Amino acid sequence: MPSLTKQRTLLGMPVGRRRPDWPKVARYAAMGLGAVSTAAGGLRAGRQVKDTAKATTDAARSTLDKVGDAAGKASDIGSAITPGGGDGGGDREENLKKLRLIIKESIDVGVPLKTAYNQWTQFADMPTYMKGPQSIDHEADDEARWVVKIGPSRRRWTAKILEQDPDERIVWESTDGTENRGVVTFHRLDGNLTRVQVEMEYFPNGFVEKVGNIFLVARRRVRKDLRLYKHFLELAGSETGAWRGEITGEGEDGAEGGAGGGNGSAEHETETTTARTG
Repeated sequence: MPSLTKQRTLLGMPVGRRRPDWPKVARYAAMGLGAVSTAAGGLRAGRQVKDTAKATTDAARSTLDKVGDAAGKASDIGSAITPGGGDGGGDREENLKKLRLIIKESIDVGVPLKTAYNQWTQFADMPTYMKGPQSIDHEADDEARWVVKIGPSRRRWTAKILEQDPDERIVWESTDGTENRGVVTFHRLDGNLTRVQVEMEYFPNGFVEKVGNIFLVARRRVRKDLRLYKHFLELAGSETGAWRGEITGEGEDGAEGGAGGGNGSAEHETETTTARTG
């Protein structure tokens, strides 16, 4: 067995009566702790750099995906707007089907059915309380020339009234200008409550309006004008005028006969029906 002195020498301790150099031991210990702390800091810094690089990569990938989606949408819009665009040049009819806007809006107005219908027949008064129609020339009973503001655009068309049944419905179709067609119907909900419903097919015209079609500009315009119609009629309490003629769509002679002879009979029939159901 080695002596105590040999053991101390082997263990790296001072030999004989020499005391340990504690300040030196403390310096070595401090140096070791500093090295460990530096290594730990390096690991943390490396982890942070890795996380930052990963976040940057994810953000770049997300941006590229959004750019790709936007490019795809722009391509779809361009194909829809350009006649004959798309895969090898589809026909114009297919593009029009993609571009058409189906509008279906309704509103409940707190007036009798007859009052709601009578006010609607006063087309020339619509620009005074609606913001869409700018002017309406209703010189002929079955025809009206419209100038309407839709978003930033102004559109003109001549609407031919195909059918007009007092207190029931008005059906129209454009004969020139911006293409549209539709029907407005009137439904008695109560003695003093009427539902007015508009259903129409509208074909946007021009680049700006076709792009606006994506955001349903025309539909929002119809909805807002129906609200203005409701507010105007409920505040007024009565119609500003009435046209009680009837158009059956049986030709010019039939339309004129219905318009001339339908006032009294249609009004009397409506009053009789209301009295019978009320």
